[in-house]
Amino acid sequence: MPKGNSRKAAICSFVGASVLAFAGPSTAEDLAPYRSAYSEAIRCFIANGSAYDDARKSGDGSRAARLDTRAREAHRVAFLAGQKIGFTEAEVRGAIQQAQPTELGKLLRSADYRRDADNRCKGLGL
Repeated sequence: MPKGNSRKAAICSFVGASVLAFAGPSTAEDLAPYRSAYSEAIRCFIANGSAYDDARKSGDGSRAARLDTRAREAHRVAFLAGQKIGFTEAEVRGAIQQAQPTELGKLLRSADYRRDADNRCKGLGL
């Protein structure tokens, strides 16, 4: 998986390209940016959803609204990237459900992980 700026570039490239092209890539190499976008979007969906719940529970409506928008965008990107890879909607939903316990555990155990996830997702536009 690409690191740092190359990962951000891959995901930003995917988000832009998904609007312009609908034909799926044909080789494993062509799929790499989509796999990266898919994985990151799932993580961001979970992180933003968790932060949304916290903001909503604390009564911070404007922050909750921003996080809800970010979670919805991450969810949309996960489904689009999954579609490009060849996953069905059910498979994407299953992957999200499977990732939730692990990601939520990390988010709840570590303030540093939560902060890094928030920064990473913001940097990716998710």
